[in-house]
Amino acid sequence: MRLIIGKARSGKTAAIIREIQCAVRQKRGKTVLIVPEQYSHEAERELCKACGDSTSLYAEVLSFSSLARWSLAKNGGGSKTRMDRSGKLLCMSMALRELQPMLKLFSGAAVQVQTQLQLLQEIETLRSAAVSSRMLRDLSGELNGHLGDKLQELALIMEGYDAVTARANASTEDPLAILAKQIRSNGLHEITEVYVDGFLDFTGLETDVIKAMLEREIRLTVCLPGTPDNYEEHFLPSRIAAEQLKEIAEELERDVSEEYFVPQDAYTGSAVLRHFIDHMFDFGAEKMKGQGSELRVVRAANPREECEGVAAAILRAVREDGCRWRELAVAVRGFENYRQALETCFRRYEIPLFITRKDSLLDRPLSLCIDAAYRIVLGNWETEDVSAYLRCGLSGLTEEACDELCGYLYKWQIKKEDWLRKEPWRQHPEGYGRPMTEEIQEKLGRIHNARLHIAKPLLFFSSRVREANTATEQVQALADFFNEMHMERCLRERSEELLREEKLELAAEYEQFWETLENLFKQISGILGEAEMDAESFQKLLSTLLAQIDIGIIPVALDRVAAGDFDRMRRRNIRRLYVLGCSDDRLPPAHSENSIFTEDERTLLTEKNLRIGGGDLELWREYAIIYQTLSLPSEQLLLAFPLTDSHGEKLLPAFVYNQAKRMFDLADENISIKRARLSSREPALTLALSAHEPKAGKEVVLQVCR
Repeated sequence: MRLIIGKARSGKTAAIIREIQCAVRQKRGKTVLIVPEQYSHEAERELCKACGDSTSLYAEVLSFSSLARWSLAKNGGGSKTRMDRSGKLLCMSMALRELQPMLKLFSGAAVQVQTQLQLLQEIETLRSAAVSSRMLRDLSGELNGHLGDKLQELALIMEGYDAVTARANASTEDPLAILAKQIRSNGLHEITEVYVDGFLDFTGLETDVIKAMLEREIRLTVCLPGTPDNYEEHFLPSRIAAEQLKEIAEELERDVSEEYFVPQDAYTGSAVLRHFIDHMFDFGAEKMKGQGSELRVVRAANPREECEGVAAAILRAVREDGCRWRELAVAVRGFENYRQALETCFRRYEIPLFITRKDSLLDRPLSLCIDAAYRIVLGNWETEDVSAYLRCGLSGLTEEACDELCGYLYKWQIKKEDWLRKEPWRQHPEGYGRPMTEEIQEKLGRIHNARLHIAKPLLFFSSRVREANTATEQVQALADFFNEMHMERCLRERSEELLREEKLELAAEYEQFWETLENLFKQISGILGEAEMDAESFQKLLSTLLAQIDIGIIPVALDRVAAGDFDRMRRRNIRRLYVLGCSDDRLPPAHSENSIFTEDERTLLTEKNLRIGGGDLELWREYAIIYQTLSLPSEQLLLAFPLTDSHGEKLLPAFVYNQAKRMFDLADENISIKRARLSSREPALTLALSAHEPKAGKEVVLQVCR
């Protein structure tokens, strides 16, 4: 095994790419580069660019998860169902209901969805750390009091969860655990050399996979951030990972070599960025006068103005400095709080944006359609519920027909008994006392046809859900309702329509809806089976499960500004990075209290070699993520700080913001919202229209035209 240690942008990745390139040219067996999942696409592009057309014959980029899928395809063992997060939550809910009489600390979890999610997250963390229920039981005997009882019940819950999963004929074993076993049994077939790059440290299961490779004497190269002495705390997670790997190699009597890389051309033409990255955490670092605009600190009144200021800066970078969209990136720690403002702002400024995230299926049209249908058939056919059902765009009616029907429903407040009447509705669409012309008769005819089109599948659904008494029957009732609506065809046609309108991302989402729903139905039937369940309970369960399903899409165009959280920022070829939200509550973020274990308990468990995060190590890992992210740009780094949050609460700048100011004697640049809005058409015209003086508005328009 060879360990390559070096600071960020010291040339580690470039060195192993060159080695793989040489191996491909010499046709030396199969080489695999293992990287984090979110970096795989970028790494594939880089490897193909270096190695050429024959790359796929002799080299491949994989993540640990995709390597596990590759191994299952080669060696078998993948016949059991792999559950998604909704299926896992269902199993956890069933297990907790069955174990409820035996639980004390978690006795209420059977009816608390949030606690079920916390337990599921904790069990997945334990499995990732290669911790078994037996290990939890043994440790609970050593620890007295509340923590010991907690570990004892967690062990019981883990075993109950596995039992329910096994009954559903689903795999109870983590794919990486299966991968490690298969490597020990069969090796990696034609793969002769493995490179591991892009990781700060490794989970317990990832470490076990690496150990299995060493046992099979597969040539292994592991790249980790660090320095020869590794005294900086932000390198601590990587240092611990390196020491663990060296201990494993020593135990297996394998040779270990270490190479240390020193940054040379990491920040070509920018001594400022190199100095800042090297001394970001050194508060006694030597000061250096800023050169040009490589490092900027900007201040905004609030997150919305912060987003607008960055949008204007991005437009200037593209128009004036020759940057491509894909060479720019926006990073925010705690990205979800910024996402809506960022998406809205960049849409107004006409900046193509790709956000590295997955969205919940719960707020998508299919889920909204299901929720509205249940509220209609289980309620009194309220106008608001029917309108919501129509507005989902999946009813099969045109927008004009929906508008006409909704207008009529609100005008006359149509109730359930009106829907059940066989006679056509005869009230005038425009109200009492209006003449019934031929045109109005035609409109009533259209409304009647729309009513029949909507009522037929809903009335059918109403009768089916009231007849259903088990989970499987409820699933079948909903499936029959979709067949009556021709839902699969409707989704396909909607996707094709979006493609014609060049709304490629939405079209990609619609393509996933039907397959995702079918998979969910199979999991509910397989896990709950003949368990008694009425329609109201099934609706609540379905909403909970849909909230756990994520819809992810591949970027429809490569030339886009990437935006995401710090731990999703893996693009290497970034010229300029714009960091939003540089406040002390985000960098580093405060510890979340939404956890089964307290911070003190996690620290104690870490001391007992149960590494499940938390404690000082988790803090240093956050610093490592900050270091890795801020080292990404090669040309410019912009740190933006909002004076207040979205609720108006005052904020303080993060340590990196203050450190940048101190090291380079930088002054805050205040974002001028008016100047920012002049950089794009829609914001500028809005600014012109809002001007109090006509002359001032005219001047804004003239500036936009120029």
